[in-house]
Amino acid sequence: MIFTKRTMMTILTYFLLIFLIPATVVYFGVHTAVHNSGGNSLSFELRSEIFKKFGKPPYKIKSYIVAKDTVQEFELENYLVGVVAAEMPASFPEEALKAQAVVARTYIVSRTLADKGDVAEHKGAPICTNPAHCNAWKSTEDARTGWGNVADEYLAKVTKAVNDTKGQIILYNGKPISAVYYAMSGGSTENAADVWGGNVPYLKSVSSSFDKNAPNFSTTAEFTFDEFRNIITGENAKANLSGNPNSWIGAVSTSQGGGVTSIVIGGQAFKGTRLRTLFSLRSQNFTVEITDRVIFHVKGYGHGVGMSQWGCKFLAEGGKNYEEILKYYYTGVEIGAMPG
Repeated sequence: MIFTKRTMMTILTYFLLIFLIPATVVYFGVHTAVHNSGGNSLSFELRSEIFKKFGKPPYKIKSYIVAKDTVQEFELENYLVGVVAAEMPASFPEEALKAQAVVARTYIVSRTLADKGDVAEHKGAPICTNPAHCNAWKSTEDARTGWGNVADEYLAKVTKAVNDTKGQIILYNGKPISAVYYAMSGGSTENAADVWGGNVPYLKSVSSSFDKNAPNFSTTAEFTFDEFRNIITGENAKANLSGNPNSWIGAVSTSQGGGVTSIVIGGQAFKGTRLRTLFSLRSQNFTVEITDRVIFHVKGYGHGVGMSQWGCKFLAEGGKNYEEILKYYYTGVEIGAMPG
């Protein structure tokens, strides 16, 4: 059959209308749906990384359960119920629990994406249940036992906080943040650089003065002169703690958040974070008093970087929602949604 030029153009036009244009509409329609899901969009690269590490939804994770000395696999959202139950009192407001759920999810995603299988404490898993190393976690049975006669109410409350924020993670420049948190600040949060070094733009000092209303905001730790001397000289034998104890403490440098960055003891400089460890202090936000012994006056509880859990509670009670709370404690971040 011989086609004229006009006939060929007609067939080509028909082909474009029937096949290519609908395909283009479908493609961009799907792309737009992904882009607009849950706030700030995830890049194609990040979505690919998530699928590679977690598989297809519902996402699965593996965690080393310290109490059982075994690695177990969970659905991510189910596991998060146990994390929130372990990390924050279920009596806290719902918006505070939602903030904790998003923070914990972000932490797990960030650690999992970075995992290379070389963390000995994890026994091959990307995360563990040791709160000193990762997030704490409780089984449903253990959580119910701890909650007693309000177990049904609290389990439903925590589960709702996880479900209401399903898949949401905190992003900075399109990447999951290092979502660190702690119990309560000393009145202001700390710059990450002042505690761990380096420059993390979203972990900046902000006021958290309402933390002063938290229980045990102020604590003391007391040591005899011999106890203090033994601990200090055990750390640095060059420290001279002879003579009048009132002369032992020298210059003190503090951070924007109020924590001790450096303190001179016996003529030697010590980091505040190191003294916190040596003397088992609740934070590095402290002053030292010499009486008939050495007394540390401590404010807050934890490293002070990122979200204060008690501050989160007070903000929620003041009417802030979980997104506002997260954007208050993590500077310049957005809330995004995992694909699916």
